[in-house]
This record gives sequence, structure tokens and C-alpha cells, in this order.
Amino acid sequence: MKMNLPAVVLSLCGVMALTYYSFTKQIDKSSEAQTDQLAHQVSEQPILTGNQTVQKAQNIQQLLQPVKTRQLWQHAALQQRPKDIPDNLYVEYIKVKQPGSMKLSEGEQVSLLIPQENKSFIGIIDESTRAYNGEITISSGTIENGDENASFSITEGENSTFITVATGESIYQVEINNQTGVGVVLDDRELNQYRKNEDGILPPPEGIS
Repeated sequence: MKMNLPAVVLSLCGVMALTYYSFTKQIDKSSEAQTDQLAHQVSEQPILTGNQTVQKAQNIQQLLQPVKTRQLWQHAALQQRPKDIPDNLYVEYIKVKQPGSMKLSEGEQVSLLIPQENKSFIGIIDESTRAYNGEITISSGTIENGDENASFSITEGENSTFITVATGESIYQVEINNQTGVGVVLDDRELNQYRKNEDGILPPPEGIS
């Protein structure tokens, strides 16, 4: 059976044209469906008023602002060594800007300068409570730029403030006079000369002599 070549070509062209037309229609329908869905989602979004827009912008700006760190004290040089500190103890001196209550609050970020390490440790106050009918304030927290076990505690009384800072390198005892604002920083290792060997030995469990 002989086929007319021009007729075959014309037939193939017709099939291809019909296929292209059908494919194009499907794409158009898919695009229209996506456009309708997007328009529906946009229409469901709540419309913010002017005040809400300003408030949202302020909240975003607050999140982007760096957290302020409060410096609790600075390094100080005393002309005369206090009489109650033995000469064989190496200590450093500090001074607070405003003597008296530090008025610490939970979530606050503070700077704890340790002159012996020539470094300021950044602490976050996790808890702050009052004890003894409000006469003493005890604050404690973790240290951001120290050892993984680094921590600190601050005990504020009427006349004195006692601070313990565990940096990972050592443990430091800080005592501040609330009237003068002058403080002493002592490395706990300095007290080893006063400790006996038995001080570091734990008692045996019960029943073992």
C-alpha cells in the first residue's frame, strides 16, 4: 500500500500541534490555580494597623540590639595595704562605681573582673532571692566565657558583699565594703598554705574504720 508522503507529514504536524495545544492549556490551568491559591493566602493575612506596624518594628529592633553588660567593679590600686590582710597573701583590689546595693535582677548580664587572670568574665544572673527578712540578697548564675562549669554567686548584706567566682582556672573570693566600695579579690589557692593535708581528705563511709 502506497502512502502519500505530503499527507503523512501533514498528519504528523496536526498531531504535534494538538499535543502542544493540550500541554499548553494544562500549564495555563496549573499557573492559574497557583495564582488563585497565593491570592487566597494573602487575603487571609491579617492587615496590620499603623500602631501595630510600629510596635512590630520596635520589637524587631529590640531583638537586633546587643545585650548591655553591666560592669560591677573595676581594678583599683591602693596606696596602703589593709591591716587585716596578711602580708604573705597575694591579693588584688577593686572598687565599685556606686557603693551599696547592686540591685541585681534575673536575666541581667554582668561583668566580673578578675585582676589575677586579667580578664572580665560575663555572667548571666539566673536567680536572685532575698533571705533573712529581706536583709540579705543572694544572686547566682552562669558564666558565658569561662569553663563549662564556671559560675558565680553574690551575697549582699548591709555592710558587706561577698562574691564567689569559679572560672575553671580557679575559685576567687571577693569581699566588698558597701560603705567605701573598695573590695579585695583573693585566689582560693593562696589559702593552701594555711590548710593541712587532712583538710582535703573525705571521712570514710559508715562501717569502715
